[in-house]
Amino acid sequence: MIDLHSHILFGLDDGARDIDESIKIIKKMAEYGINKVIASPHFMEGVYNNKIEIIKERIMILQESIKREDIDIEIFSGAEFYMELVILDLIKNNDIITIADGNRYVLLELPMGQIPICSEKILFVLLTKGLIPIIAHPERNHEVIKDPKRVKEWIDNGVLIQINGGSLVGRYGTTVRKSAERLLIEGYTYNIASDSHSDYHPYLFYKGVKRAEKLIGKEDVDNMVNKNPEKILSTSV
Repeated sequence: MIDLHSHILFGLDDGARDIDESIKIIKKMAEYGINKVIASPHFMEGVYNNKIEIIKERIMILQESIKREDIDIEIFSGAEFYMELVILDLIKNNDIITIADGNRYVLLELPMGQIPICSEKILFVLLTKGLIPIIAHPERNHEVIKDPKRVKEWIDNGVLIQINGGSLVGRYGTTVRKSAERLLIEGYTYNIASDSHSDYHPYLFYKGVKRAEKLIGKEDVDNMVNKNPEKILSTSV
């Protein structure tokens, strides 16, 4: 499987704290069937100002470490951008970090509460620049929970929707689980990811995938964890 969202790079955000923890997470990923993963540390102005250079440096160190451990996982670069106006400056200055450094797909994070007013402008600018936004775990956003059709408006404009595997098994509570199920069943979900911050999350991702298979069938879920992510990587790399 291909995981398009993780926080495995040590010391860059609220994910892995050191390289040993990074390796523990990756070992669990391999155990639960993941063979390619996007390392997508948070970008949040004034909190996590991660640049592509440090991301690639950490990936190189980590890739060498897991090779010595005989772990067969390929790591690609990325970032998870908190939905805020600074994204417009990053786009303007060509500093936006795309999945696999491919100048095509950008991973965005909504806050838990309201959808920011700037969201529509950010999505519009990204799309007009030929960049495709992927919105991470919208099932956890209160406005989406109340009205799942909010994401359909984005999808109709070319935005992709990613849900967390853990959401489908109640990691974030019953309300979020039901929200994720609706996004899945209504056909709004493009891919399922782990959003791994610890070595427990790959297990939740695996269980979420199995839950999704019961809800919509193995073929559709295979698209979400293999074929659709592969399309993104093949377009990016």
